[in-house]
Amino acid sequence: MKNLFSIFILLCGSLTAQNYYYPLDGPAAAAVDPSNGWYFEAEDADFIGSTFEKFRDSRASAGMYVVAPKYPFENPYPNYNHSPDNDKDKIEFVLPNCEAGRYTVWVRGKVEISSNTFWVAANNSSEAYEGIVNDNSEEFSWTSSHGGAGISSPTNKLVFDFKEGTNTLQFYIHEKGYQLDRIFITKEEDEPANNVENRNIVTTSAGVYNSEEVLVRTLWNNVPKDYESTRETPEWDGRDDEGRDVPQGDYHVKITSNNVKYEWEGVVGNTSDDFAGGRFYIGSYARIMDMTIEGNYGYLTLGYNEGENNPSSFKINLANPYDRIELHSLNPFNRGQESWVVCSDANTVYWGGYDPYADRENFVFGTKVSDDSFRIFNSGSSYRPPSGNTTFPSIISRVQDQNGRITGMDVQRNGNYLFVAHRDLNLIKVYNKTTGALVRDISSFSEPFRLSIDTNGNGDLWVGHSSGVEKFRINTDGSLSSTGIIIAGNEALAIGGEHDGNTVSIIDGKSQQVKTYNTSDGSLTRTFGQLNAYAESPEVEDTKFMFGSSQNEHQPHKGITFVAYESDNSVWLNDTWNHRVQHFNGDKLEHSLMTQDPLKQVSIDPNHPERLFYYYHEFEIDYSKPFANFNGSWKLKRNWRGNLDSHERDGLAEGFKRIATLSNGRTYAQIESTTKNGNDRFFEIVELDTEKGIRYTGLFQSRFGEVLNYDGTLRPRGSKSGDNSIWYKREVTGFDAENNPIWGGKETLAVVQNITLDEPYNFSSSYISSPLPEVTPEDVIIAYNSDIPSNGGTNYHLGGVKVGDNKYLWKTSKNTPEGYSGNYPTDGRFDIGNGVNQNSGGVCVTIEDHVFWNYRGEFWKQAQTNYWQHFNANTGAMLGLFGTHVKEVPVKGQAGNAFSGGIVKVGEDYYLYHNGEDHHYGVHRWKISNLDSVEERRMPISTGN
Repeated sequence: MKNLFSIFILLCGSLTAQNYYYPLDGPAAAAVDPSNGWYFEAEDADFIGSTFEKFRDSRASAGMYVVAPKYPFENPYPNYNHSPDNDKDKIEFVLPNCEAGRYTVWVRGKVEISSNTFWVAANNSSEAYEGIVNDNSEEFSWTSSHGGAGISSPTNKLVFDFKEGTNTLQFYIHEKGYQLDRIFITKEEDEPANNVENRNIVTTSAGVYNSEEVLVRTLWNNVPKDYESTRETPEWDGRDDEGRDVPQGDYHVKITSNNVKYEWEGVVGNTSDDFAGGRFYIGSYARIMDMTIEGNYGYLTLGYNEGENNPSSFKINLANPYDRIELHSLNPFNRGQESWVVCSDANTVYWGGYDPYADRENFVFGTKVSDDSFRIFNSGSSYRPPSGNTTFPSIISRVQDQNGRITGMDVQRNGNYLFVAHRDLNLIKVYNKTTGALVRDISSFSEPFRLSIDTNGNGDLWVGHSSGVEKFRINTDGSLSSTGIIIAGNEALAIGGEHDGNTVSIIDGKSQQVKTYNTSDGSLTRTFGQLNAYAESPEVEDTKFMFGSSQNEHQPHKGITFVAYESDNSVWLNDTWNHRVQHFNGDKLEHSLMTQDPLKQVSIDPNHPERLFYYYHEFEIDYSKPFANFNGSWKLKRNWRGNLDSHERDGLAEGFKRIATLSNGRTYAQIESTTKNGNDRFFEIVELDTEKGIRYTGLFQSRFGEVLNYDGTLRPRGSKSGDNSIWYKREVTGFDAENNPIWGGKETLAVVQNITLDEPYNFSSSYISSPLPEVTPEDVIIAYNSDIPSNGGTNYHLGGVKVGDNKYLWKTSKNTPEGYSGNYPTDGRFDIGNGVNQNSGGVCVTIEDHVFWNYRGEFWKQAQTNYWQHFNANTGAMLGLFGTHVKEVPVKGQAGNAFSGGIVKVGEDYYLYHNGEDHHYGVHRWKISNLDSVEERRMPISTGN
């Protein structure tokens, strides 16, 4: 019986040991076992609709399965309630020479987010079974069950009555999420054996080279083939990559094959339990800001979320705080409020913030403690944010003023009032907490900031303002009367009281400590944490805090942080600049909840691969341990912000640009600075002293000029100069008396004259991404252009030039056609279509004879991508493609806007680290292994062969 099957599938989960590629050249013979039925590989279907592509996975039979990666970006996603009647959503197998009778169909596949179903029919019948998929699993498994919809089955299995002769089977999309590997068809009651077909499938690329080893024609890239087929000489029409006839001469073909494995292991710097699936990941653009506690739950705010499918308001179970719990009242794609502050009583959680897309709109909404649904206030009004998907049915405390940010808020547990502070308006507004009606405005404070109400019988209000933290009696009409108790000398970033009402704690921005006071007289009873410790040393410790300052222009959200007590008086502290929330019971650390800002610089020291830098944090990596949270495989080792100069830029894309340990044993980095010339941006070389912190050298480079390389050389950020492309380096020749590096003059590496705009040269229009001219051990300079071309040409984005030469050794990664709309290219092309903007190409890294370039794809199909193209750096042959573009939920490997990264070698494996914008809020890590599987076969070839 001939091969017979078809199906769609959606990529939506683990990228373990996978490789994205084009279909095989033609179907292979199906495995036939007449004694036990017939086995067929999904990738060998007679017809596969345009929705589908194929993926490699070492766990799949024959190393491949079928997937439909297109649909996550079509809104709404087609969820067919009956088998569709179009060809693009089906896969079909033809069964010739069948005996008449009843056949059972088994399907081997897996789903990694949730159970999903598909339609399966015979002979193009309009009646189809709803086939059901097994539950979440990392492994492929067999099933023959159906979901109950469609036609019924006498055996609750996928059974069909075949006619004598030729029959067909069709599989159609129903719901997303299923990965199809192979099928088994039997006329008996047999069940499939748990075996797989072991074809020796390898990823292959082929190119034609001239006698000078220059690549003149790429025949194919990243195509899976049987290993034995790599011995055959391919056909070539005698033309180059531009379609021109090549001159007579000696040519040869190189066929590169490999089974390199790519595994996304997770992220460094985020302690969330789940790396993928659902919206369980904790993180946001602005890190955790505020917290209130009710019963067994903590309610937290995250600030800005830029359309993430993570609303800015969520909760955690205090017993297991590493899973995010959504508030079901909020639309998953809510962008309606950038929540800053939160407070609660036994019935209602009050969320305060503003609309980031209509920033005059400041407001409070409420959710019920009982079921997280919206609280309706009789005096409230509905609000639909102009850029959001959630209509708030009832908001209160609406202040339409760009200076009206809510900086503090608390509510009486036993009284009637909600207090809302607006520091920049010198205003506290008082509301009836039940109806939402405004009771009064209090404008007698200068810069009222943080608020906290005691939980004792009086329920007094503590107000942090410009003169200190002051205690007030709340009168029955909502007015305030001073108690005469004022705590001065602190910069109150947060105020919170213990549940017995006898003490109140203040996070002091001046000392970076938590200070606890007696509520009856304001006397100091305890100081927790080390005094301004990071100004002395960057080493991170559990009780060494960096809360920040409301006076620091770089402090997000005016310095808001929190101190929140549970009923047992254990305390949660927001250690802001260490990006962690610490839970202490006395002096004992119980939990540490960590998350990272997105879009910061990643750098790793190849000479010391255990030192990973993100932003101004340094993580210590232990490669001997399995990658996981809390097992020592990674930990926050140092925080270098302690003596960060006020001139250093501290915003989007900031942090250490490059790390280099030089011959004097000292470690240096490059950071962005305005020190040299007012507001102009420059790079400055700094030394990272593990005992004292950052040491400024006063050595500056232009922002678009030279960049520090990992070997200590300075290289030009861009290589194009006029009509030429020039690559050079400046070596370290020594050190001055202060151990500042001294660089020598320019040493030209190569010059290619009269280059066209279609040729690759080192360039990025965005200074945040620096494509350095790395040099391989075989003296090949890597040229990479991360931008969409402005000339509408065929632009090559990646190339190699031999040191000392004047021509390109190889060029690859051409543009897709203008206006291209379709699936992501799997042959290494650079997509300039699908709605992508200028932020298309990401970071490019080189190690030994391998180069990896990222496609970050901002606005690609209304989303972003994280695809990595892997090439042989000496020949330009493509070795693989890994990554994802799924947006709807956090999946493994999902990032977007990966413009910064680094790669190191440990043992025989590579470890690739990079940043991102979507969902995971940490430093992504990929393990790249089985590199010794790369083989190259060389054979002569003649034109027109």
